[in-house]
Amino acid sequence: MIMKLKASAVGVVKEGATFDVFKFESNESLPPGSYVTTPVNSNSFVLGRVINAFRTASGSMYEASALEQFFEEGRAISLSEPKEPARPGASVHVAGGEVIAQAVGFGENSRRAIYIGESGACSVLLRPEILIRHVFIGGTTGVGKSYTVGIILEELSRLGIPAVVIDSQDEYTNLAQDLSGVVVRPGRDYTVQLSSLTNEEAVALAASLRGTSGYELFNFSFLALKREVAEGRRAEFNLADLLRKMESDAPSLGLDGYQMRMAASRAESSIRRHDFLGVMGKKLDWAGLVKKGLTVNVDCSRLDLLQLQLVTGATLRELQKLRLDKKVPPYVLVLDEAHLLAPEEGESPCKQVIRENVRIGRHYGICVVMVTQNPLDIDKKTISQCNTRFIFALEPDQLSSLQGVKADITEDMFRRIPKMPRGTCLLSGTHETVKHAVTVKVRSDRKTRRRESEGFL
Repeated sequence: MIMKLKASAVGVVKEGATFDVFKFESNESLPPGSYVTTPVNSNSFVLGRVINAFRTASGSMYEASALEQFFEEGRAISLSEPKEPARPGASVHVAGGEVIAQAVGFGENSRRAIYIGESGACSVLLRPEILIRHVFIGGTTGVGKSYTVGIILEELSRLGIPAVVIDSQDEYTNLAQDLSGVVVRPGRDYTVQLSSLTNEEAVALAASLRGTSGYELFNFSFLALKREVAEGRRAEFNLADLLRKMESDAPSLGLDGYQMRMAASRAESSIRRHDFLGVMGKKLDWAGLVKKGLTVNVDCSRLDLLQLQLVTGATLRELQKLRLDKKVPPYVLVLDEAHLLAPEEGESPCKQVIRENVRIGRHYGICVVMVTQNPLDIDKKTISQCNTRFIFALEPDQLSSLQGVKADITEDMFRRIPKMPRGTCLLSGTHETVKHAVTVKVRSDRKTRRRESEGFL
């Protein structure tokens, strides 16, 4: 039974316990964040988490926050906020894996859960339904972020959940291939339709028109075509359609033939420089790929920053529309180097659509996984809505960016983040996802290959 405290006692509760905190003396070494239990009567015990440690003449004094009280009623187990304080003189035990799993909210069936690793004696099994509340993965270079993303993608593939990865560094190509997924490269395997861009994005590509009479013409014609799409008068448009529209609109704006030809020439040369744009259109069957439950890796490693942001924005809008129209099942969207896509300072062509995906995702089955080595530089409104967080080792100057999303990570656990070993993270969340923060050792048996350059040095 879960109520039986099988582990040997590691300490004794001292006087002065409250509903929130209790202290115990022990000769054992217990790191911050360790979970312990202590009985309060014959059919219940309190689960606590170590938050402070003090050296004493006889050993160590630990302070633990009281998190949950477990009650046994026949064979049923129930949890609640502590209704009784820890009892002075009662034994203290290291919490068992079953107790931690139930208190934190982990899954029970490994076949239907996302197996991440271990937290002490507890297997970290995330329930797939928490994904719709979005995921944040942060940590400095080389600490295990990409490896953990690989673990998650393997598990999603096993569960038949489709995933689309916006891969800015060619990090996940081998993984997608090993999972029998698809690797696509913008400009080679598919192109972004000109009609999927916003007016601001299109103008950014045609920068050579700024300050000329053709700038107004380009804006006018592009917006007119966008209205036709919105009104259902056309499904999409490409560069040829835009150039014809500019030619027909020029007289109404007072432009003569020479001015029109110059504007059209500059617009065409600017847009043709970007291979990822569908000049004539090379579409990808996103609906077909997502319906099959595949892992689709969008290799953006050959794009510059503006192109990366434009491809991301257009791809997310197309996928979102398919999901809202119920043409694809729920899917997971992984955004690598997310601080480049949704920066804290300033705007980017894809920042707003990322915010929108995060805002509506839980209602429509779109999960966003934000991965970054620079949480200080990422949009705080976005990560504040990521309700499951994997925090790996970070540089000390990055810690301030996580103050608003650390949930119930204790101050001592938080201070130790810069020194966490590779492959270890703090996992935290909300009441609906991960109720209490735990330290997780990510499992090391990932099946898929990593990027070939990893480990070169």
